Amino acid sequence: MTGNALGFFLQIFLLDVVQLEPFHVSLIIFLGRAWDAVTDPAVGFLVSKSPRRKYGKLVPWIACSMPFGVVCYCMMWSTLSDATPTSLKFLWYLLMYSFFQTCMTVTASLSIPFWQWFLGRFGKKTAASLGLALIIPALVAITQVMHNFLAFIFLVIVAGCSMAVLYLLPWSMLPDTVDDFMLRNPSCLNLEALFYSFYVFFNKFAGGLAVGVSTLSLQHQVQCGSRE
Repeated sequence: MTGNALGFFLQIFLLDVVQLEPFHVSLIIFLGRAWDAVTDPAVGFLVSKSPRRKYGKLVPWIACSMPFGVVCYCMMWSTLSDATPTSLKFLWYLLMYSFFQTCMTVTASLSIPFWQWFLGRFGKKTAASLGLALIIPALVAITQVMHNFLAFIFLVIVAGCSMAVLYLLPWSMLPDTVDDFMLRNPSCLNLEALFYSFYVFFNKFAGGLAVGVSTLSLQHQVQCGSRE
């Protein structure tokens, strides 16, 4: 849920409430996601090397990081004084965003259980084909029904539900990849965390890059409009 809130509202919050420049917002989101992508393999390595305790390896990490994550998340949505220099605002939100992402490294939408059942019943190829067959026309249709609110909400729900399979399938394929690697390399032990960490690394890095580019495009559009 926190990831959804950040994805939907952080950019709007920084632009409209904090009133940072689009360029600074792009840097905050891109650098924060890039930092998050870097910390995923690092934390994965530390978790894989940590001793197994009574409650497993992850519970101590989650218990220690969660309070700091909650504090950083609350501070990230706080507003600074209007007299605060822009450079300090930029550093504040960049640090809070980065620290929060770091704390949340060791931690589904409602439709994922359905796709999990569908995947187990009909296979991964069928699930991927159906998900893509639904999401592409839904996204195209969304651009054409902006003035029909009910149709817009329906298409957004369809797109969101079909997008869930695109999130689920890679995660369902990762255990197969890990098992195949372990069979081929029996001497390599306790590398599961690294496989998952590097998958998240490239996923988040690409997402942060896309958000940064879109925000920079917004700034370019605003500058072109002001010149006209």
